[in-house]
Amino acid sequence: MQSTILVPLDGSAFGEDVLPTALMLADQLKAGLHLVHIHESIMLVYANHLVIGQIPTLNTPLDDQCRADEQTYLDRLAEQLRGAGITVSTTMLTGPVGDTIGTAAAADMLIVMSTHARIGLNRTVLGSLADELIRHSATPVLLVHVQPADMPDLPVPPINHVLIALDGSALSGQIVPVAELVGGTFQAEFTLLHVLDQDSTSSQRAAMQNYLTAIATKFASDPARVHTVMVTADHPANAVVDYARQHNADLIALATHGRSGLSRLVFGSVADRIIHAADRPVLIYRPEGHV
Repeated sequence: MQSTILVPLDGSAFGEDVLPTALMLADQLKAGLHLVHIHESIMLVYANHLVIGQIPTLNTPLDDQCRADEQTYLDRLAEQLRGAGITVSTTMLTGPVGDTIGTAAAADMLIVMSTHARIGLNRTVLGSLADELIRHSATPVLLVHVQPADMPDLPVPPINHVLIALDGSALSGQIVPVAELVGGTFQAEFTLLHVLDQDSTSSQRAAMQNYLTAIATKFASDPARVHTVMVTADHPANAVVDYARQHNADLIALATHGRSGLSRLVFGSVADRIIHAADRPVLIYRPEGHV
């Protein structure tokens, strides 16, 4: 069976802006595209003097029409994409958005979706779907910061340089095969980056260099295309994003445990900040079993 890339769509032009990137990746990875839309049931709400509150009831005729229109929308996009020689399937789902798409993506190699393209740490919070998938899906998620509407459309650039952020843990190293899968087909350069504390000791630096070197040896790619870098900074997320900009990384990749709230570990919090601050695609992977 051919591997597929899942693309969540909500019917908006914003959601569709990710399609050129998804198409490019499908071509490079020899994968199909799996277009998914979540149908939200159309309800009527009744109230009467015998019932305190409101009673939601399915508006069957309108719901059926909306479902048919949404399927037509998916079919139209699929037909357009098939014109590029890519295998395209569509699925209409109903249910809680994050759980439903997360379950549907179990058979897919990658989820590719749009996110806002604002630059800087004042970026608005991620959409609820992206946030849910990052925290709960075991399928890697590639977030593409689409161009603002007032900017001209530009060709999708190839992935020539992948920056992999590592915190020294075994969990963070699990992003490596995922990043190599995406970047390897482009013959990309890989930079393994660790951000040191300002007060790190020489022994800590040596230990971290050994860690990075050990991770680098796991690459199937040409060793000459894998580099290790350590920088010192007070704010790891800022340091990762700044390095990506200064060294023209086409993709930032990192793992996260997916926790939220007060139980979140440090690197999970850093992952959130990188996603919000980055002005280029970010590949996030939550290894299965880390919730």
